[in-house]
Amino acid sequence: MYWQKINYYGFEKHRYDDCKKLIHDTNYTHLLIINSWLLLMTLTFMILCLLNEFGLTRRNFNMYYSFMILSLVFEVVFIVLKKFCARYSTFFVHASSIILIVFGIFSSVSQPYLAATMYLVIVVLLSVTYIDTMIRFTVLLIFYCSIFLYTSFKFKPHSLAELDMYNIIVFLALSLILHYFFQHNKMTQFYTLQKNIQIQRDLEIRSSFDTLTDLLNRARFFCDSRSDHKRSDKAR
Repeated sequence: MYWQKINYYGFEKHRYDDCKKLIHDTNYTHLLIINSWLLLMTLTFMILCLLNEFGLTRRNFNMYYSFMILSLVFEVVFIVLKKFCARYSTFFVHASSIILIVFGIFSSVSQPYLAATMYLVIVVLLSVTYIDTMIRFTVLLIFYCSIFLYTSFKFKPHSLAELDMYNIIVFLALSLILHYFFQHNKMTQFYTLQKNIQIQRDLEIRSSFDTLTDLLNRARFFCDSRSDHKRSDKAR
């Protein structure tokens, strides 16, 4: 039970399930923001490649161009298929996360004589953006960071790879802490909103029915009657 509450950011599973629509809608909004950010980053890196600045050369241009096209396609899909993407936001969140992680790894490998910075930014960005479950997010983030460290030791000097390992351990721990508390606060807001909506519904029902007979009260009865007359007049 204790681990279940941690997994759902301090809430029971049924409370988490009650807020799923709000979670999907929030994730969809963040998908648009993060994808737009990735599009901007790829364009920036493409310009730096053409200018041969900050260790980027023209041989890296095609890689960033590919990420730019991919993020542009996602942007169109998110906008055109809004309802579909919002409904299946969990799938698109993981797809977007993979693209961001791969982008961060390629950015690190393309500058083998510099310590990774973009990847660290992406790890923190993911932790404060998307709502998933704590256990799944932790497992996936550890897996992604393991792949990053593998590529770092494979393509970078050993001293820089060790620096990347130190940085990623620190940022991984920070990201997991941030993820829990950020998403706990969001879930608290969602739960409060759901409670307020339920209270409003209960008050509306109570104000519409007589407490003794459980029938529509006089005010609600005449209000519904007038509505029916209006619909009948329109139909004529």
